[in-house]
Amino acid sequence: MIIHGLILAAGESKRLGQPKQLLTYKGQTLLAHVHCQLVPLLSDVHVVLGANQSIIKKQVTLNHTISNPNWQQGMGSSLSYGIKNLPDCDAVLVALCDQALIPDAHYKKLLSNAQLYPDH
Repeated sequence: MIIHGLILAAGESKRLGQPKQLLTYKGQTLLAHVHCQLVPLLSDVHVVLGANQSIIKKQVTLNHTISNPNWQQGMGSSLSYGIKNLPDCDAVLVALCDQALIPDAHYKKLLSNAQLYPDH
């Protein structure tokens, strides 16, 4: 079963006043942390960027980025645009760049459950 990861990281972080994706957590950015969690678990990991994408790309090494031109329309827009621009796969694990406290075990459990029901 081919499962791709899709990290949503297109937000402006307007209230925070700086890109949330680049906040430091355990010695790396929030985005890098989630990316590093997912890479060993999935066939491929893609990151949807929007606001601040040039700054983010300079500071975080990412294998595959998807640039959402309509990021201002919110997370739903980034999710839809990201899904439409993924290569063929059987399933997608969606993660948010700012949920660093989700343990690896949780992602592994989601993937394990997806394997149990490949036709759904």
